[in-house]
Amino acid sequence: MGLPWVRLDTQFASNPKILELVAGKKWRAAFVYISSLCYSGAHGTDGFLPSNCLRFLHATKVDAKILVESRLWIACI
Repeated sequence: MGLPWVRLDTQFASNPKILELVAGKKWRAAFVYISSLCYSGAHGTDGFLPSNCLRFLHATKVDAKILVESRLWIACI
């Protein structure tokens, strides 16, 4: 069962992985990450994100690749 809200750590903005994205001007990927938390919470997926949900996250495959490379997401192959 999904949740109407998700918890976001108050230290989120100072997380080294997020700081690296921002420093590299990859703001979109940081937004997609937050959107992915919301998607997972709303749909009760325990963090799993099917590839067909990218459009609901306002994400591209490039954004997904950036998040995997930054170790915020783990690719399922």
